[in-house]
Amino acid sequence: MTSTVRGLQLDLSGIAKGYVVDRLSALLAASGRPDHLVEIGGELRGSGLKPDGQPWWISLETPGEGAAEVVTALHGLSAATSGEYHRNFVHAGRRFGHTLGGSNSPPISNGLAAVTVLRPSACRRMRTPRLSSH
Repeated sequence: MTSTVRGLQLDLSGIAKGYVVDRLSALLAASGRPDHLVEIGGELRGSGLKPDGQPWWISLETPGEGAAEVVTALHGLSAATSGEYHRNFVHAGRRFGHTLGGSNSPPISNGLAAVTVLRPSACRRMRTPRLSSH
């Protein structure tokens, strides 16, 4: 998507991935396949159970050395993780995360390295509009 502001780009891939994950999951369920795991670019949705009767267990990415592993079951849930430690940019010698504030668009600087959201929908995970620099 283009903009009249030089250097500004809008990337809808985060929304697109979640939307496609939700649609694929709905299509699988509608076609008689209620037990499935859908993953596109780190966006996941688990429905039903694995063939062994277990839920779809996933490990959440935990930034930093020595960070404890976090495991959760996706049983009718979606998981979406955004990590400032992966997606960032450097401007004038200062590192900024890729999440921009919705009101006046400066990069958010709150010290969080990553956030994972678990919800029934992969696409409808945020209530507050945000922009991404990448």
